[in-house]
Amino acid sequence: MDCFLVFAWEAAPGEDPVLVTINYAPNQGQCNVRLPFPDLAGQTVRLKDMLGEVEYERDGNDLASRGLYLDLPPWGYHVFTLSTTPTNGAETKAKTNLESVRRKADKTTTKRSKT
Repeated sequence: MDCFLVFAWEAAPGEDPVLVTINYAPNQGQCNVRLPFPDLAGQTVRLKDMLGEVEYERDGNDLASRGLYLDLPPWGYHVFTLSTTPTNGAETKAKTNLESVRRKADKTTTKRSKT
């Protein structure tokens, strides 16, 4: 991690925090960066690069325990915004919606077969 510079900015209420990562070396470099955002656990974290089209989704529990793994080319950098969604809540809601759609489809099929 000797050749990496990392800066993090806490967000104002309603805004996403920002993370800047730079490989300040003339060679490829890798490291794990501990993030200063304690509320990542139990979340799905989306890192979106503000300067490019790169976007990643990471498990917040993994980020909270091991940090963010970086593998950057010489002089490579990212300026990420971090947004979160609850992991369990989103999965439960998606399952509930899918079950609701299946029930409606079953009712429609049953009505059609009776006619």
